Amino acid sequence: MTMKRKIVLAGVSLMVVLVGSVQAGPISCPARDDIKLTATAKNTTYTAPVRAVHVNHVEHAPQWTGESLVDQKVDLKKLNFKKATLQAQSVACDYQGKTNGDSVRMTLKTKTTAKAVGTAWKGNECQGGQSPDICKFE
Repeated sequence: MTMKRKIVLAGVSLMVVLVGSVQAGPISCPARDDIKLTATAKNTTYTAPVRAVHVNHVEHAPQWTGESLVDQKVDLKKLNFKKATLQAQSVACDYQGKTNGDSVRMTLKTKTTAKAVGTAWKGNECQGGQSPDICKFE
C-alpha cells in the first residue's frame, strides 16, 4: 500500500469515528432572535430552527412552529421568554411582551414526552425569566 493511500484511509477512518460519536445535546426553547415571522393575507406564522448544544443548524431538521395567542403580528424584539412546558407529544415555549396581546407560543412536536434536564424544572414547567437556556430538555 502506498503512503498516500494509507494517509487517505487513515483520514477516512478518523472522520467515521468523529461523525459516529457526535450526539445531539439537550435542547432549549428558541432564542428570541431565532424566531422568524412570516405574514400572509390569510395568516401569520412563526418559525425557529431547533438547536442542540453540540449540533449546528442541520438542513431538514425539525422546526419550532408558533402562533400569536391573539392572531396578530407581534413585535418579536419586545418579547421575553416566559416559560417552557413539557406536554405529551410536544414542548411549548411561551414568550410575553408588555401586554397579553404581545405573546407568542412556539411548539416543538416530539414522538414521546420530552424529559427535563437540570434543576430549573418544577414538574413539567420551567420559568425561564429572560433566557430559555436554563430550560433544557431531551
